[in-house]
Amino acid sequence: TGVAYDKKSYDRDYNDNEILYKAFMSNKKGLPFISDTGEIYTDLKNAVFQINTAFSQAVTGRISGQSFEVDDMIVEVTNPFANINLTSLTSDPIWDADRLLLTAAGDQRNTDEVRSKDGTAVVRGGTAPVLAEPIVGRITLKTKDDITVYTISSTGRRHKTARVEKDENGYAVICLRAEDACMNYEIVREKKAPGARAANKHI
Repeated sequence: TGVAYDKKSYDRDYNDNEILYKAFMSNKKGLPFISDTGEIYTDLKNAVFQINTAFSQAVTGRISGQSFEVDDMIVEVTNPFANINLTSLTSDPIWDADRLLLTAAGDQRNTDEVRSKDGTAVVRGGTAPVLAEPIVGRITLKTKDDITVYTISSTGRRHKTARVEKDENGYAVICLRAEDACMNYEIVREKKAPGARAANKHI
């Protein structure tokens, strides 16, 4: 989920035949491409991309009207296209971090921008301000801890609290609403649920 720098040397001409075979069969059968660690999932047929690691999780693509689950969250949105990212803001994994960043982004374009009919080219660049489509839906955090969620302004400051509910499992459900008028949410774990703590089951 980022760039790593180290002093190790790698053979650029080496390819793992097992991984290449899995990629070949996925392409041949039209199945999703899944990394050898299971942390990256790419479904070209349905235009869905997922990341599922201990510190960063994401669901991106044409995900409207469906439910997508990774280790620590369930994503349900109504927008035709959305990019949902959940990241730990501490040295602890998502399931136990005291602070998290939730980013919910969709279509964005300049004021008066014009795109080609197929959407692959910009005909007229337009001007500021940038218009951002609000993401509407529900993000379920698989935690029974008490949390407070703040909407974050474009300058990175807390603006107001977002709506949080509890589902039938006692999990925290963040309600994404157009009136939130933001792309970023700060999640603060206020009180941990009683009992033994452990990571959610890996999917």
